[in-house]
Amino acid sequence: LLLCPPDGEKFSDEMLRKYERSLYFSVFDEEVQKDRSSMDRYRTVSTVRRRFIGSFELPWATVFENPPKIEGQFRLARPLFLFGYRFLHAEVPSSIDVMVSLDPLIVCSERAQAAVLPGFEQRRILKHVTQWIEANRAIIGRRPDVLATDLNGNSRL
Repeated sequence: LLLCPPDGEKFSDEMLRKYERSLYFSVFDEEVQKDRSSMDRYRTVSTVRRRFIGSFELPWATVFENPPKIEGQFRLARPLFLFGYRFLHAEVPSSIDVMVSLDPLIVCSERAQAAVLPGFEQRRILKHVTQWIEANRAIIGRRPDVLATDLNGNSRL
């Protein structure tokens, strides 16, 4: 998916947040049949058949507001008839397990977290952790979460 801002502008946090379109996914299966019955023993004829199974829609806001990924089971909008399939219970909906992520991850300035969560650690340790985060941000591709707050409010590695 390629998002293009209008008139060559750059996307702002607000513009991405207000984007109201959805991502549409079409789901196909693939069946490959190999035929070795030809006279040439070094040649195999393969027939590839792709069949439409269904589709689903995922709102952009769902993906954007839930970094780094959305993972779940999505119900497919299935055609009335699927040729080549037999359903014992046609009223049972079809679904698919999917994981959707943004690469690179979009980090909004409003949503950006503090690099270091204050706790009861010595300042020199917190300073060292902050320097390490900044030094490794480019390698990892995003700001790594190094410290977390425990139940007592202390930062922990």
